[in-house]
Formats: sequence, C-alpha cells, structure tokens
Amino acid sequence: MPGSRLVKMIKKVIIDRGLPDRAIADVMGITVIYWNSLANGNRQIRSLGKEKLQLVADFLGLPLIQVYNLADFFTPQDFVYKKDLDEQLWLSIEKMGSDPTWAGYIPKKDEWAQPPLSVLMTMVLLYEQLS
Repeated sequence: MPGSRLVKMIKKVIIDRGLPDRAIADVMGITVIYWNSLANGNRQIRSLGKEKLQLVADFLGLPLIQVYNLADFFTPQDFVYKKDLDEQLWLSIEKMGSDPTWAGYIPKKDEWAQPPLSVLMTMVLLYEQLS
C-alpha cells in the first residue's frame, strides 16, 4: 500500500507517546473516519495536501521532505540526475570490489539485475556512508 511506511510510523509514535488513536486526526484537522480510511489504505495518504503533511511532519519531528518520502511520493529515480542510473550504480559496485572489506559481498554483473532498484541504491548508499 503506498504510504504504508508513513502510516506505520504515525501509529508507532502514537503508541510510544501513549496518545489516543484519534490524536493524529486532531493534529491534521481531519475526522477519525478519514484517518481510518487513510490508515487502512482505502484512501491514499499522499492525497493529503502539503499543509496537512507539514502538520504530520511536525508531529513526528521530521523534515517535510522525509514525510513525502515515507508517503511514497518519490521513487529512487526522482533523486537521480544521471541518464543511466544502472551504469552509475555499477561503477559504485566496481569500486566496492576493489575494497578488501567489501570485495566478497558484491554481486556479479548478472546478479545485479535481479534485486529491486531501491535495494541496489541502499547497498551503494550504505557502502558510501561507511567508506
């Protein structure tokens, strides 16, 4: 369900803070019925306007862009300005192959096409963060 990561995070914060289920509906200025419709996937959370999502961001203590990301407004391709994403990611994987710590973990070229793009990008981003 698109936006399920955001819904799960909202529910977790409500539980962690010991708030009633209707707390997020009150924060956003919507009815509990509408919130339940969003939470159950009957309505898409990304259909909320920027003002309501900003209220959610404030409630969660997150930047608005992260709330948009959790609501699945974006795909990994939205963050890429290079024409050939696969080529750029593969260059990073080749760099990992020259690193003795990571060399044993990199996928072969034919294995590289199998995982979803988000998994490949996560792998490359983790390597870049750690190296």
